[in-house]
Amino acid sequence: MKIRFLGAVGTVTGSRSLLQADGARVLVDCGLFQGFKSLRERNWEPFPLDPRSLDAVVLTHAHLDHSGWLPALVRDGFRGPVYCTEPTRDLLGLLLPDSGRIHEEDANFANRHGTSRHTPAEPLYTEDDALRSLDQLKSVPFHTPQEVAAGLNALFVPAGHILGASTVQLTHRGQRWVFSGDLGREDDLLMRPPEAPPEAEALVLESTYGDRVRARGVDPLDALAELIHTVANRGGALLVPAFAVGRAQALLWALRRLLDDGRIPALPVILDSPMAVSATDLFIKHHSFHRLSPTDCARMAEGVRFVREVEESKALRNIEGPHILISASGMLTGGRVLHHLARLGPNRRNAIALVGFQAPGTRGGDLVAGRRLLKLHGQEVPIEASVHNLEGYSAHADQTELVDWLRRLKSPPEALWLNHGEPAATEALRRKIQDELGLRAMVPPENLDLNLDGPSRPRAPSAPSPAAMGYDPRESARVRALVEDRSYIPADEDVAFLDREDLRATRLMLEYLKPDRLLREAGVQDVVVVFGGARVLSPERAAEALRRAQLELSRAPDDPARQAAVALAQRQVAKSPIYEDARRFGRLASSEELCAGVRLTVMTGGGPGVMEAANKGAWELGRPSVGLNITLPKEQLPNPFLSPGLCFRFRYFALRKMHFLLRARALVAFPGGFGTLDELFDVLCLMQTKKLSRMPVVLVGEVFWRKALNLEHLVEEGVIAAEDLDLVRFVDTAEDAWSTIRAFYAEGGPGGTFFFDPPTARHAP
Repeated sequence: MKIRFLGAVGTVTGSRSLLQADGARVLVDCGLFQGFKSLRERNWEPFPLDPRSLDAVVLTHAHLDHSGWLPALVRDGFRGPVYCTEPTRDLLGLLLPDSGRIHEEDANFANRHGTSRHTPAEPLYTEDDALRSLDQLKSVPFHTPQEVAAGLNALFVPAGHILGASTVQLTHRGQRWVFSGDLGREDDLLMRPPEAPPEAEALVLESTYGDRVRARGVDPLDALAELIHTVANRGGALLVPAFAVGRAQALLWALRRLLDDGRIPALPVILDSPMAVSATDLFIKHHSFHRLSPTDCARMAEGVRFVREVEESKALRNIEGPHILISASGMLTGGRVLHHLARLGPNRRNAIALVGFQAPGTRGGDLVAGRRLLKLHGQEVPIEASVHNLEGYSAHADQTELVDWLRRLKSPPEALWLNHGEPAATEALRRKIQDELGLRAMVPPENLDLNLDGPSRPRAPSAPSPAAMGYDPRESARVRALVEDRSYIPADEDVAFLDREDLRATRLMLEYLKPDRLLREAGVQDVVVVFGGARVLSPERAAEALRRAQLELSRAPDDPARQAAVALAQRQVAKSPIYEDARRFGRLASSEELCAGVRLTVMTGGGPGVMEAANKGAWELGRPSVGLNITLPKEQLPNPFLSPGLCFRFRYFALRKMHFLLRARALVAFPGGFGTLDELFDVLCLMQTKKLSRMPVVLVGEVFWRKALNLEHLVEEGVIAAEDLDLVRFVDTAEDAWSTIRAFYAEGGPGGTFFFDPPTARHAP
């Protein structure tokens, strides 16, 4: 068996994992990417293999980040069964058509108001696409094995979280892969705790709240009651964006309990979400799968005004006085709640309560991060209402609960992969698992086939149990303790051991070997290194930043901080053409041969700004590009335009510099700061001292560079020679930079050699 992660790597959305065994192909989850635009754009990318080649899809639960791309997969040719639990099937009957309807409405709105760059704007998929996908759903009872492909059996185990959510065990010839799905909490208001994980040789664990630990013994009803009293006392409304499935029902139950206990005033409660209303009916139907009795479910809805029709939703703008309005979506990504937010958000008497995970890049994520100016239906809307993040209502297990769930395994898995989390959350959970359980948890690469022990390692034989060797119970316990001790972990699997100070030389060697081998295997021989400022924004982002800063300043014209923010944004707009220059250079270097038989690959530091622009130029042509990222105190994520398998992360600047120059045929520097100067002077020093054969070093933006580097002054002072001035060339455009590099090699310039012969023969121009 092997697995390929097609989503939910470094993000909490887009869950899609491809499992392959003896020719059978099963997709575990088929989720939408949500949040940042760069993630949402991935929903439009074609599936990386023919959908018709899939035997089946297995869904852990109904949330759209796990199921919402299914209509597109079916539309594009998938015809196999989709296995899930019965409650999940019923919820998908609500969620998927609603999602298709929202995509259509968003496209229609964009066409009416001209808010899309595409003419005409098209929906990702339609309501009809979603309805057709429902025909392929096959429900499976919990704890009942189901063959989902030839020789491949699935077992669904309750995971808490939401109605019907499951952990899935897939078994093939005795090898067991377990996918946690999204795990629920021990003390959720509605859902029972997740059951113990099934046994597994390999386990894929979500890490959404991998860096969060909730306070224990705190009643989440207290915070909600206090907030309701505060809003009622100032005569405002409480707007609660809530997922239609799970969080909306949890809130209704919380409000019912508070009212029954006399802890809050009897305010009007409105649930404005047709899907949430229908989902509440499903909670009654499937009451055996959660904590509430049928009587409790009925009481949950008492006194609540359920709004289904659009006109009735619009009429809510006329409500006066304190009230509680619950509406979807939970992360403010779309739906009716945006109209309510535009109406209630600018009034400081009102409050907004966020009651679930808010993915970065969503409007909910922006509010959590402190942003108070949101774009709603093409307009910038200031948010004056108070914002409250009530984490006690989240349906996700926190770090402690995730680790405790793993403790319940009878034996440790041979491989443990962490997905479905932001990088900081995943890394925090990885370290916690290592420190407390002694297990090696790994963050998977994306779109790369992985065997049980990784892409290239042979699988180790499984050890027999102590009891099978004839030991009595006390001896077996002692043997298990020995096997589970850190000393027993093979050295190459013991991350804490490899992190020791006295093993730095080993880490340096590995940091050279791994990227070198992967670059060789990818056929990357000749590169052009591109550097420049990480703070350079694209023209679109710079213009948007300026608009926001000016709008903030208009609200407080005498605020020095806001004046400074406008001045900074204006400088960013002025510098944004540099981004387009770097992008054009990336396209030129990727589209044309350097000389006969030699084509360069763009290589950058992998970060934002100029580096992102150069990688994007290559990406737009479908050409590979390389990113050599570096671990920093303030972590910098890879930009989204790097090629999978060619994005590396280094601990040591020295090793990263070596990899930049091992294959370099040219270096192009756009305006930048210390990092850009560091790379530039390293290259110049190496060429000056003959450690690096001469190659073109091109500085784009002559005015900037002449001002930043007074090389003539260095000659006058006698610290460099006059001939050293010939080591650099100043140009003003991407086209001139590329022409300069090609001219250098057309005139017979040498190839580079760094310290020792490079791993592949250089091409002679």
